[in-house]
Amino acid sequence: MPRTPRNGFTLVELLMVIAIIGVLIGLLLPALGKSRETAQDIRCKSNLRQIGIAATTHSADSEGLYCTGPFDNRSDKNWGAIDKKGWVADTCWANTAK
Repeated sequence: MPRTPRNGFTLVELLMVIAIIGVLIGLLLPALGKSRETAQDIRCKSNLRQIGIAATTHSADSEGLYCTGPFDNRSDKNWGAIDKKGWVADTCWANTAK
C-alpha cells in the first residue's frame, strides 16, 4: 500500500516550537528591562541638562547671577515677597513675561 504524505505537524513538533519560543522570550525579557532602565536614565540626565541650560541662560540675562536673592520673609531681612525675589520668583512661570 503506498503511503500518502502528511499535511501538518505532530503534537511533539508543536510542543517543541512552543518550548523554543518560551526560551527565546525568557532570554528577551531581561534585555527589555535593562533597556527601560537605560531610557529612564537618559531621560533623567536630559532633564538635568535642560535645568542647567535654563539656569545658565537666566544667569546670562541677570548680570551673571543665578538667583535674584534668597527668599526670606522675616521682617528684619526685608528681601521681598516670594513671588518677587529669590529662586522661586526666578523659576516661576508667572514671571516669565517681564
